[in-house]
Amino acid sequence: MRFFPFGAHRTPPPAAPVPARVLSLPPERHVVLTGFMGAGKSSVGPLLSSLLRRSFLDLDSLLEREFGQTIPQVFSAPLLGEEAFRLKEKELLAKLLHARGRPAVIALGGGAILNPQTRASLQSQANVFYLAAPVPGLLWDRLQKEDGGGPAAQRPLARDREAFTRLYRKREPLYAETGIPVDCSPAPEEVAQKIAGLLLAQKPEVLSVSSAESSTLKTFRSRGELLRALPELVGDRRSLVLLDHALYAERPLLEEALGRRALIYQTQARGEAAKTLAELEGICAVLSQNSFDRSDWVIARGGGSLSDLGAMAAGLFKRGLNLLLSPTTLLASVDAAIGGKTAVNFQGGKNQLGLFYLPREVWLDGETLASLNWTLVAEGLTEAFKTGLLLDGALAELIFQEIESLLPVPTLAATGSEDPWSSDLPLLLHVAHRSATAKIKVASQDFREEKGIRDILNLGHTYGHAVESFGALAPIRVSHGRAVSLGLAVALGYSRKRLGLDPSFALRAQKLCLRLAGGEFPPFPPPEYAFSLLAQDKKIRAGALKFVVLPQVGAPQVIRLQPQEIVDAAQEVAAEAADWARTPYSAF
Repeated sequence: MRFFPFGAHRTPPPAAPVPARVLSLPPERHVVLTGFMGAGKSSVGPLLSSLLRRSFLDLDSLLEREFGQTIPQVFSAPLLGEEAFRLKEKELLAKLLHARGRPAVIALGGGAILNPQTRASLQSQANVFYLAAPVPGLLWDRLQKEDGGGPAAQRPLARDREAFTRLYRKREPLYAETGIPVDCSPAPEEVAQKIAGLLLAQKPEVLSVSSAESSTLKTFRSRGELLRALPELVGDRRSLVLLDHALYAERPLLEEALGRRALIYQTQARGEAAKTLAELEGICAVLSQNSFDRSDWVIARGGGSLSDLGAMAAGLFKRGLNLLLSPTTLLASVDAAIGGKTAVNFQGGKNQLGLFYLPREVWLDGETLASLNWTLVAEGLTEAFKTGLLLDGALAELIFQEIESLLPVPTLAATGSEDPWSSDLPLLLHVAHRSATAKIKVASQDFREEKGIRDILNLGHTYGHAVESFGALAPIRVSHGRAVSLGLAVALGYSRKRLGLDPSFALRAQKLCLRLAGGEFPPFPPPEYAFSLLAQDKKIRAGALKFVVLPQVGAPQVIRLQPQEIVDAAQEVAAEAADWARTPYSAF
């Protein structure tokens, strides 16, 4: 155990509120920038694409490549001219908007919105932002500076200032009709940050179980925004920060945000191995030695194991301190940090000692989630997909449709990002928030598992826990997320063969689990081992286990099965999985 006092306290300015009308922008759409000449679309676009982890396309540059000439040359060519340019512009933009694949940031030429059909397509198929100038003179002066005093030489529609202003006045209502206005007068970096903030904003969600117990889920675009919000939350109270080993570089940032009245604590072990009574006692000892009281804070920033450990300590010490969970894995964001269940392992058993304790706040930041590697994203998507199957069919379908954008892909050549592997940030943050919100709604109905409502959240977990326990003894450890993907496939297979779940849907869903498991399923335990592990499950009653099934999406059921029945279902899926593993996912 190590803990350190922090340095001087500084209070950053609060973030500006996000307009309510942009909280429901579909994350799977392209982001399109429009506006008049000089608005900065080509400057803002690459910066925005880097923030969103998307590629950048400049429509004018693509058109010049199509024509094999510059735009002034096309406008002046006898057999081409502006009419031919506008026609090709309309066709190319329509092609981009209808293409399947990873969303992009697209900068339009100033006249692309002149066509009514184009405007209608943009409004229905893209998230459009209008880079608006307070006065046209700002744009004229900017062009003069950029083009060395001769905009006419580079821009055929900017011959003189009066004509330029008249054209601006004519087009300005069309820009305003088509896109959300964003002031383009600040520096391009600031404009890009503003648009990213609008795109990534999510409405706070509250889990309330009584008048005195509630938890608020908030999302932040970046780690910096999250850290800047900490001083207002904590105020002048003390805080103990449990910081994941992999995030120790954040110490000076937390130091600046929280000040002298904060301590940082690192566990001796990492991951699941840290969920022990010894680590719990070490945290409580620091709280006691520093005379923490119930108005002070425990802040856990790390994965699911750290969320469990921090919540357990906060819930036990003096019967409850303020708790902020800031999960840094997708799986923790949609599972461990949501719902108020917390536990540590005991005498070889997983989560044998625990309690229900709500965090005051759960804070997600998109920058951290989008930096995760393929395996960590896939594990979190498995849990989010499970939640969609149970509670939100539209979420499940979104993951189906956008899986290649949600999983990290090489983007260095496309965006110039320093991180060559990245998920699409708007989609990933939306999935995390929506999945966590769905779980919040179930947890609020049965917080302490007294009504059986929360049992449905165990879809895929019964057999998954057996896989995870077996994997702990195997040469290659099977992570919780991969184990649940296998358990989910088994539950779907049982539902398909015995309960009437639509076969085409079920097979599609099982094959998605295969994809999320990394191209092949984790190893199935031998039947005799699986039977033994299931027979020792802490939830077994009278020789039978609760097993969550899915006769149809959004209508789960909890049934009782003997361990052997679950083993038999798993063997059937194992035989199918062996065939699927030889087939590329794209063929499904």
